Amino acid sequence: MPDGASIDKHGVAGFFNRLPPHVVAGLTAEQRAAISDALFASGRAHPPVNIRLSIPLPGWRVYFAVLAGKERRNAARRRMDRDRHPLHTAGNFMFILGGAMGFYVLVLLAFLLNSSVLNY
Repeated sequence: MPDGASIDKHGVAGFFNRLPPHVVAGLTAEQRAAISDALFASGRAHPPVNIRLSIPLPGWRVYFAVLAGKERRNAARRRMDRDRHPLHTAGNFMFILGGAMGFYVLVLLAFLLNSSVLNY
């Protein structure tokens, strides 16, 4: 996208890079700008809860994202998303198990520190 670099005001260069080169070569700068504007229309509502964290761990990084808001997807879109991103996966199970274990360890530690078992 050599002449479209200035058109990339929404950061959609990655989108154009995934298209076949002969398709991108056939687009004018005006067409690229129109596609960019359509992909990131300012009228789209952003979720009221949008938490994205990148957590550094020894040797690697993990990311954590929480998005919440009013459901606006239709039934077909929800079904498609459920098929593409199933809830019942080993990774989700391990995350929930680890989160629950961490929560219970913190509760137990708070209980022990607040009682006479541990003196601080």
